[in-house]
Amino acid sequence: MRMNTLKCSKCVGTLHPVSYEDIHIYRCDTCSGLLCTPEMLNAMERTYLSEAALDTGDPSIGRKMNAIGNFSCPNCGTCMDPTYDPEQVHIWYEVCPNCSHIWLDAGEFTDLKYKTLMDKLRSMLRGKRPQATAGSSSS
Repeated sequence: MRMNTLKCSKCVGTLHPVSYEDIHIYRCDTCSGLLCTPEMLNAMERTYLSEAALDTGDPSIGRKMNAIGNFSCPNCGTCMDPTYDPEQVHIWYEVCPNCSHIWLDAGEFTDLKYKTLMDKLRSMLRGKRPQATAGSSSS
C-alpha cells in the first residue's frame, strides 16, 4: 500500500505513513497525532501492542494539542467534527464528515484502547465534549 505524506493541520509538522502488522496510518513528526480510517482504528484496537508501536507521542503534548478543536482534515481539507468516545467520554477526538478519517492526539489511542477504573473517574470529572456527539468508532 503506497501512502504519501500529508501536512498536519494541528501544528507545523508532516504526517508520515507508519505501519504495524496490517495497520497503515499517518503520524505527525512534530505533535505525534494520528490520522486513520475507522477500519484501521478497529484493527488497532484488536492488535496486540499496536499502541506501543503507533501511539508513540508524549501524552502531555497530546493534551495541549487537544485544545485545538477547529481544524481541517489533513486528508481532504474538510473541517473536522469534534466528538468523544461513548464509553470513555473524557477521550475527545475529531472525525471528518467527508472522508471519515479520525484524528487522535498523542496518547489518545492508548487511552482509548484500555478501559480502566481511572478512566471512569476521568470521564466523570471531565464529562462529554461540548457540542459533540458520541463517536461510533470504538468497539
